[in-house]
Amino acid sequence: MKNILLSLIFFFVVIFTSFAQSQEKQDFTNKKMLYLVANTHLDTQWNWTIQTIINNFVYNTLKDNFYLFEKYPDYVFNFEGAIKYMWMKEYYPTEYEKLKKYIAQRRWNIACSSIEASDVNVPSVESQFRNILLGENFYQSEFNKKSSDIFLPDCFGFGYTLPTIAAHCGLKGFNSGITSDTAIVNKINLMGKKSG
Repeated sequence: MKNILLSLIFFFVVIFTSFAQSQEKQDFTNKKMLYLVANTHLDTQWNWTIQTIINNFVYNTLKDNFYLFEKYPDYVFNFEGAIKYMWMKEYYPTEYEKLKKYIAQRRWNIACSSIEASDVNVPSVESQFRNILLGENFYQSEFNKKSSDIFLPDCFGFGYTLPTIAAHCGLKGFNSGITSDTAIVNKINLMGKKSG
């Protein structure tokens, strides 16, 4: 039960760079806009098997969000990791075709430019570039679009090379759920320049 609860949808109040950029240009001089975007982080490196992830969590992510799309016309969802989309395509081809329509309608947002949200401290810089390159190539070939962010919902530390890697990959955003112990990340933008 604990494992299922960990994978349930939770809500972030964020302005996802990739989501905001995909919307029509807004005039923010007179009106402020706040996006409430549903998000699921499915940790494939936790205490369950790949088959459990595919059979339960990937399928339920599709099924539950399709229901919410039908029920709420303004519902928008954010999901990360190209490997999960690869599993959707392989194991749930009918649902995958439906998913592609929601992505085209900008109701299902592709987050995390990489194959999987991974550790960014121990692996080499080259492996991080490859992780992003493979993820972006998959998104481009399947959905004719790419993600524009690094999404690390529960990474325990952020390597000093991360802003440079993101800039070289053309990524514009960074999202994480754990930043309290790495507050310096909030002071550095993805071009590697200190802000405020």
